[in-house]
Amino acid sequence: MIQKTGRKAAQTCAALAGLMLVLASCGKTTPPGVGSGDPYAGGQTYPWTDRVDPVGSDPYAGGQQFPWTGITTVHTITAQALGDTNYLSDLTWTSAQSSWGPVEKDRSNGEQNPGDGKRLTIGTQSFDKGLGVHANSEIVYTLSGLCTKFNATVGLDAEINNNPKASVNFQLFDGTRKLYDSGKLKAASGPVAVDVDVTGVQNLSLVVTDAGDGISYDHADWGDAKVTCPPEQPSGGQFLSDLAWQSASNAWGPIEKDQSNGEQLAQDGRTLTIGTRRFDKGLGVHANSEIVYALNGACSTFQAVIGLDAEINSNPKASVNFQVFDAARKLYDSGTLKASSAPLPININVTNVQTLRLVVTDAGDGISYDHADWADAKVSCITPPPVGDAKIAVENLDGFPTNTRLVFGTLGAPAITKPNVPITVNGVHDKVILRVKNIGGTGTLNINALPISAGWIIDPPLTLPLAVAPGSFADIPVKFVQAGNASDRKATVSLGALTVLTNDTTTPSVKIDLGGIWQPQPENGVEPDPKQIREAFNFNFSFGSGNLNQKGAVKAQPGSDEVISAYWQRLDPTKPATARQIAAYHSQYSTAYLNWFPQGQPNSKRSILNILPDDAQTLLPRNPSKSPAAGNFSPTTAFGLDVDGEKSDPTLNNATPDVNAGCTAPCGQHMRFFPIKDVPGSYYMMMDYSGINYDYNDNVYVVSNITPAVVAPSPPPVTPITTNAALINAGGTADVTDPASNTVWRTDVPNGTPLFSPSNAISDGAYYTGPILNADGSTNTNPIYRTYRSCPGPCSDSTPQANRFVTFTIPVPNGTYQVNLHFAELFFTEANQRIMDISAQGQVRVQNFDIFANAGAKKIYILRLKDVVVTNGQMTLSFAATKNFVSVSGIQIGN
Repeated sequence: MIQKTGRKAAQTCAALAGLMLVLASCGKTTPPGVGSGDPYAGGQTYPWTDRVDPVGSDPYAGGQQFPWTGITTVHTITAQALGDTNYLSDLTWTSAQSSWGPVEKDRSNGEQNPGDGKRLTIGTQSFDKGLGVHANSEIVYTLSGLCTKFNATVGLDAEINNNPKASVNFQLFDGTRKLYDSGKLKAASGPVAVDVDVTGVQNLSLVVTDAGDGISYDHADWGDAKVTCPPEQPSGGQFLSDLAWQSASNAWGPIEKDQSNGEQLAQDGRTLTIGTRRFDKGLGVHANSEIVYALNGACSTFQAVIGLDAEINSNPKASVNFQVFDAARKLYDSGTLKASSAPLPININVTNVQTLRLVVTDAGDGISYDHADWADAKVSCITPPPVGDAKIAVENLDGFPTNTRLVFGTLGAPAITKPNVPITVNGVHDKVILRVKNIGGTGTLNINALPISAGWIIDPPLTLPLAVAPGSFADIPVKFVQAGNASDRKATVSLGALTVLTNDTTTPSVKIDLGGIWQPQPENGVEPDPKQIREAFNFNFSFGSGNLNQKGAVKAQPGSDEVISAYWQRLDPTKPATARQIAAYHSQYSTAYLNWFPQGQPNSKRSILNILPDDAQTLLPRNPSKSPAAGNFSPTTAFGLDVDGEKSDPTLNNATPDVNAGCTAPCGQHMRFFPIKDVPGSYYMMMDYSGINYDYNDNVYVVSNITPAVVAPSPPPVTPITTNAALINAGGTADVTDPASNTVWRTDVPNGTPLFSPSNAISDGAYYTGPILNADGSTNTNPIYRTYRSCPGPCSDSTPQANRFVTFTIPVPNGTYQVNLHFAELFFTEANQRIMDISAQGQVRVQNFDIFANAGAKKIYILRLKDVVVTNGQMTLSFAATKNFVSVSGIQIGN
């Protein structure tokens, strides 16, 4: 028999004694080899199975059950079928086994204990739903022929840290018939999308093998694993076993179609038999069970022959009660039936019944041997008429983030008393209106059902079905009511969905994603962090692997998508830039002003938007007119952004608090930008007021139709700058003299103190001893070109690309400078091998700079940057490699 709720390794050995299979890992909490080498050494495994057979003559001893919940479908109130998604992690499997602890639901495999996985992650793609397994593994689900599609994203989980020993093969089977094979996947393979037709499949097996090279580090994910199961509208006379149910549950394995319940496996029943009568059609169940069908008012009668199945051999312990309901209204009750009861025919009027529930209870004496049959179960229905040409469209009246995603924010205690401030209830964004429009021709759009996730309600409730005439609309008021635990003192994120079910023949189901943030009270260290805000809006970008609190340092974290740019310009100059404030978590009852200013004119601020003071602790705050806090602006030149005096140009901000907090120069980065990947030209802009706590949630915006301002490089100079020049030998460990000009280039490590960061950026280039040429082909004798400063050591192919940068911070008097940057490509002999972006004072000045493409191999190249403005006593020059590594040989600063 199959145990439906998994036996986990944390159970004691005593609790498992006498079972057919026990966990090899019982009593172990740490795999051998951890901390001392390979945890898989010696062929170590932690086998786990979710098929555990009870021992003894009475399979029901001790209250044993094998509860099962089947595939769910959703029906409209019309004859229109629609696809409904069932995440496998929300369903009961028929059996499961894995080689390294339990199969995990909605998390990675982790180690050998239950619940020890992490968020499912393949490459850089993360999943809230799915199954975490370890090769070799198999999970079997009973689909009962109800489903048409299986979808998932598969791959090795990122928790293995790209271990080269890992390799797996994902496979799908219908019994012994293979439906899919991924081939060998390695850690570098990344996420692989799977879309497989499962029409007619009774039992779906999800298999992961070790690809033939052992199970070491084979942590595999079935990300977002789900099946699509379209419902059916009964019409004419139909057997229920030929229709898709809306939902089903059973106490002893799966419900069976056209056979008896059998035991706990799928399709292990026999011919339906009550007494001596045999039936080819019907449903085999086991008390306590429930099957729900959507009749949608289209049927007139329900007929069946009911009783206990003969497979129980007239066991006197068996007794059941058959009941038929219209939703909660009881239509029929058989009373107690025993094994000796004769087959009982029933004929029930189901006119206007929307939801037919077939229930079998244990008659109050326990479920032992309660194998029950709904034999020849069928309904007689009317074929519904065509529904016309109604056509649905939806609109999020918030106007953000999309028409199919609604975002909410609420507070547990919205009013907190503050000194010298009138008591006012903080504004919250707990309600959103979804407008459903009928854009069809002449047909009426019927909104038949609005199933919604827990944590949200329709408020006030609507009476359904709701008719929408052509050209008209209906507003659906959605309210976020999910509350977290105030004693946890932290904000929580909720995700859900609202489904709009209508009679639109082409789009009968529209899914609306829901995201919400609840916080216990305003401020006081319980505000949501930037990652939670990103999750609620479902934005696609990475904050990187480091701590977001970097004390105002001008840098991006490893693996981050952050864009460092002090100034911006419109991406499409024919359209305005737009800004929407999506979050405010600063001092209660205080507004915030977003402005822009032309580059070079930081005091010439032009207003974009500001927020209502009451909305200083919420998502999607309003403006003072209580409309969405949004605005358009159309600069004609490069511009900076300003929030209450904090600017996008870090050199214009007060960096003293950052330095006092431990920031390593350059500092002053109080405004940060992350590109929203699926919306080109849109950036998630977050800011924090100087020296407070660097949580970067004080004000958060989405600014669109912008791109970093790029200043085209000037042609290289004919002669080097010498007047008032600072000459720096980048990568040189000592001062050197250029014999051609007799000028001294100072080391970039004066008195042992690096002018660059990270301070472990290596000096490279000594490997080449041949000639280095000028642009005209003559030999150059300046020693600075023999070395160059590169990325933080040790520099290797395994160094993350985001870490391949170096920033020079050079003390100079305030003023306007021109800067010559000196390069020579000593290694590569073709273009597009070494690429880097170059910034000055936090502003990107040159993108995709390629030394070879400009000069060729072993030739010098001088890049001039004009009008570098210094206002804080230090010049900041940053080099970030986007391909290979940084290379810069000299820096020449002049007036």
